[in-house]
Amino acid sequence: MKMLNSGAPGVMLDLEDSCVNEWSQHELGVTNILACLRGELTYYDKKRDRQVAIKPSGTVIFTRPRGLHLNQAGVIAGELTSASLFDICRVFYGIDIAELKYPLCFYIPKSESAEEACWWRDLFQALAKWRGLPHDYIKCMALVESHPLAFQMEEFAYNLRDHLIGLNLGRWDLPESARAHARDMPSPRDPGDRRDDGALPQP
Repeated sequence: MKMLNSGAPGVMLDLEDSCVNEWSQHELGVTNILACLRGELTYYDKKRDRQVAIKPSGTVIFTRPRGLHLNQAGVIAGELTSASLFDICRVFYGIDIAELKYPLCFYIPKSESAEEACWWRDLFQALAKWRGLPHDYIKCMALVESHPLAFQMEEFAYNLRDHLIGLNLGRWDLPESARAHARDMPSPRDPGDRRDDGALPQP
């Protein structure tokens, strides 16, 4: 609630790393996100003995769905469903677009290739078409924390050009991903090996 009332231009509400991947917890997360999007979420502050609500503001809410590496069971009997697809649809079909002050925005996690951007693009445009919205109605920001994607960022951005607001660098995960992928290379360049001023060390 403090984050939503901070006056920040945008905030990210997380259904992945910050949420237990268990049905009741996940459904609670979705319910809270929908309430945030409607501006209805409240809680009782015992310390100050008052009800706290979301203040009217221009803060944009980005919903972070679970990544493409995760699945959701129990939707179709005997089958697994993409957790990304499930999360996006739960939010999209759970909100009345007329209740929003700005286009529906998502935060795409853990992408590994420019090809994955096409999956997100096709999903966003199919949902928009179903509701008779402009094909570019849904907007997104994408997290770059995978070493392979670091070499395909231009292609990734191009594939999502009608939806992408920006790219966010995963400061902690990207160096670890680079080390994992460069383990068998003769002289890998470690993107995390930088001086405090951001310059690369001399070879």
